Amino acid sequence: MREEILMQYMILIYGNEGAWSTMPPDQMKQSFEAFMQYNQNLAKAGILRSGEQLQPTRAATTVRMAQGKIETRDGPFAETKE
Repeated sequence: MREEILMQYMILIYGNEGAWSTMPPDQMKQSFEAFMQYNQNLAKAGILRSGEQLQPTRAATTVRMAQGKIETRDGPFAETKE
């Protein structure tokens, strides 16, 4: 009988999208293989529920609560005052 799962967690992996375009192919391959090995280890342990790629950051919308109101902004970063 399998143990009851009391909690589930979501892991978000953030990367520098621009770095992939300048990364040498051998380093890109090594990074991808390490990521795939991590996923395989989670799957073997029976704890991987799902894995999906998100949209690029340029497609992001940031949702925040400010002074009791919901604000949405295009992009992943809050605007800053100069």
